[in-house]
Amino acid sequence: MPNWCVGELKVRGTKKNLREFLSKGLMIIDRRGNAVDMTVEASEDGIYIYSKSSEAECFYLKGSKRQFIKTNVLDFGWWNKSEDTEILFILPEFEGAYDIDVEILKSISTEFSVDFHIYGFEKGMEFNRDVMVVSGIVIRDDVIEFEDYKWECVSPSLGG
Repeated sequence: MPNWCVGELKVRGTKKNLREFLSKGLMIIDRRGNAVDMTVEASEDGIYIYSKSSEAECFYLKGSKRQFIKTNVLDFGWWNKSEDTEILFILPEFEGAYDIDVEILKSISTEFSVDFHIYGFEKGMEFNRDVMVVSGIVIRDDVIEFEDYKWECVSPSLGG
């Protein structure tokens, strides 16, 4: 079983690009890692993504190796904003097995024209990771190590 690098994944892009990423760049999986049917209800007011399956457990970043959003429902409103209005969403409870997969964030950023920012905590191996990807380019990728993780880290109980 892996350690988990956890945090909140910020996703920024236009309404149009976010709609495409949320509906095509994610999938819902069950406990065994199998894809389950996903329902996307998109309107001018927002987007609601879920599965009617009782087996649905969490969202998975397509193409990644164990990078999850630990919920089985996403519900975001954009309140009648125009298609090219820039919007920021926070996907809570992001978990990456052992670390944050920067390459998959680059790939998804390029494919869907969205930006990512995450500050992850990994208490088991005692490091933090600060990653920012804008337009498919890694702007920041810092591994933060500590002499005394429990004392120096702002949230030493997260991850692991």
